[in-house]
Amino acid sequence: MKHLCFFSILLFLNQSFAGLSPVHSYPPAIMHQLPSGERPGWEKPLWFNLDVQQANFWNLPTRFTHNESGKDLFYFNDFEQTTIITELGFQVAPQSAIAVELPVVLRSGGAFDHFINEFHNVFGFINFNRNMYPEFQNQLNIRVNGVDAIPVQASGMGNIKIKYKNWFAKNSNCATCGWALNFQVKIPLENGLRGLSSGYYDGSLLLHAGFMLSKGFNVYLSTGVTTTLNNKAFEQWPINKLQFLSDISTEITFTKDWELIFSASLYSPYMNKNLLTYYD
Repeated sequence: MKHLCFFSILLFLNQSFAGLSPVHSYPPAIMHQLPSGERPGWEKPLWFNLDVQQANFWNLPTRFTHNESGKDLFYFNDFEQTTIITELGFQVAPQSAIAVELPVVLRSGGAFDHFINEFHNVFGFINFNRNMYPEFQNQLNIRVNGVDAIPVQASGMGNIKIKYKNWFAKNSNCATCGWALNFQVKIPLENGLRGLSSGYYDGSLLLHAGFMLSKGFNVYLSTGVTTTLNNKAFEQWPINKLQFLSDISTEITFTKDWELIFSASLYSPYMNKNLLTYYD
């Protein structure tokens, strides 16, 4: 599934154990509240983080056949989304910390469709025929045999996540470097029929590593696995129940209040493509 993310604005009110990489906000990821890369450690015993993203999503209407059940599957999204993720954390022992993560999703028709279409036209980029569809729509269509799996388009909060991190190896030369294990549990707050949650509990296990290459220049690596029991919106689709993550971030510190972060993430496929036949 192709999606276009127009831009993301990241706002951190305090450095800590929050994700260095932006939390992925496209529908399947936000439903499962999939994790992102993080620093192994934290700088203060109590912290509050705020991550604000603005993204424009559009996916070419796509039809599949489930190779085992023979069911007709359809997916289409066209909306703009503001994602506000807050994290409150505190240290419970010299090497241990607990945090709570709350995502709020605000979906609308947005205001950037025309700008994005013109941007593609001016630079000659492929736009996957999005200019042939009406602008400023708010649609998330997931259908099985023509029946909508998400009958209501919604905004709000669908999940809450609890994190426990064990910073088992510290680096004396870097305040947030070393090695850490991170256990996460996502708790659904709704039945999963509004596109904000999978409707099921999910669990993640991650390993984080951080290294200082030179003064003011750190590299952070994360890898992990998320077990997804199911997803109400994709209940009859061949989803992969294990989702894998690899993430690398570089952090360049200029002053006490300003940093430049480059990050790249790799997630495993959400669907088992061997069980799907795609119709162009």
